Amino acid sequence: MKKRKLILSSLLVALLSTGCVVSSPALYSKNKDVETVHNIVKLPMLKHIPDERTHFNILYKAKHTKPSIDDYVNTRGSNIDLNKLPTVVIALPVETRKTENDTNELDKTDEFKTEGYISKSEETVEKELIRAGFGVIDRSKFEAKLRTLRDSKNLDKDKETIGTAMFEARMKVLEKQLENKKISVEEYSKKLASLDEASNSRYRGDKELIDMSELIRAAQSKGVQADYILQLNKIEEYNGYITQLSLKGNSKIEEYISKNTNLRYGYKKNDIPLNFDVRVFRVVFSAKLFNVQSGKVVWSGSHELNSLDIEDTTVDFDIMKQDITSKGINLEQSKINAQLYSLHQEALNASTQLKKLYNKASQEREYKDKNIQMFSEQQLRNSISKNLNIIVQNNKEIDRINAFARDNKISIKFDYKVSDLIINPNLNTLEDIKDPRKQRVIKNHRSKLLSETIRTLLNTIKVKNR
Repeated sequence: MKKRKLILSSLLVALLSTGCVVSSPALYSKNKDVETVHNIVKLPMLKHIPDERTHFNILYKAKHTKPSIDDYVNTRGSNIDLNKLPTVVIALPVETRKTENDTNELDKTDEFKTEGYISKSEETVEKELIRAGFGVIDRSKFEAKLRTLRDSKNLDKDKETIGTAMFEARMKVLEKQLENKKISVEEYSKKLASLDEASNSRYRGDKELIDMSELIRAAQSKGVQADYILQLNKIEEYNGYITQLSLKGNSKIEEYISKNTNLRYGYKKNDIPLNFDVRVFRVVFSAKLFNVQSGKVVWSGSHELNSLDIEDTTVDFDIMKQDITSKGINLEQSKINAQLYSLHQEALNASTQLKKLYNKASQEREYKDKNIQMFSEQQLRNSISKNLNIIVQNNKEIDRINAFARDNKISIKFDYKVSDLIINPNLNTLEDIKDPRKQRVIKNHRSKLLSETIRTLLNTIKVKNR
């Protein structure tokens, strides 16, 4: 290369010394068009959406379930007239002794207790009977009369008594003896009478049996004289158990999901929970009402309620919506736009240069020597070709990126963070014996549940003027 430059320099010196001039015609006409540089379409920058917190407060209204037509029955024609303030006495089932936690759970037998023990359940029944328009007779007089009736029978404590199973077993033995002619008909009758007496005997103990005739006679006695006996068959309180409520289908949540399609129900982190656990208590109550004068059952019913029947439940939670793509997308878009700008500027510069070269090439030029002419014209052609190539190639790349910008539909993607659910009342965590305040909440809730269960059932007793 250096050797070639030395030769050219020598030729120029020789030409200048000789004074020989060579004319060169124009390479292009003056109206030669320059290749147009294509416009660029910049990729748009996405607007970053700030974090958006949405609060949800979902209400589950208390059901306040009333007894259905199958849960109770009133005897036809036995309406109670409240104008006369009908009096009633309460007969309780045999009740297991209360433990310190006072579960109020009664024995499931049809027997009746005779002690003067008054439970929270009985107290609630008394209040609801009074509220319903009955006059409730103090049970101590009723119990005292029952004791007198039993004592008057002068029962022998040591006398043999047998249950139903033993009675049936001995009956079979007697029948077989009679069949095999081991005993006479007369002997069979005497033994059968003795067996029957033993099976119907009463004895004193912790669980004394009281038949309805005793209850009715006690209710009719002087000092009591009740119009009705309310026989409590069952009052049971069940400790909290877990059930589920569903968030799916709530209109507020469904509307939010319809606008945020990346959010869904599920059990993974940051999904909206499909269901959630709630702790509920339950009370079961059944009773019968007897007319003391006729001995007939004038009303019978059973009903049960749980926590969801008596108190509204609310669920609160937040959903944080976060733009997780706009910053990254904008960074990439900026890089592509910078590339577009660079290609465009390079093509514009080449276009400016090409105009100058075309202008130069469109004019006649004079050279000192033929060799210098050839060299200069070749350089001019190379420069024109180079700048023209820059414009053509850059236009192709600009068109490719422009097409990408038109076809690439970019949208922002979001991430969602769902907070923990806040349930109120939250009976799941309230049974903390170290926290008296929480214990009061539980106690008040269970008392309310017991009262409403009893009240809603006793309100089905058909009475006049109510």
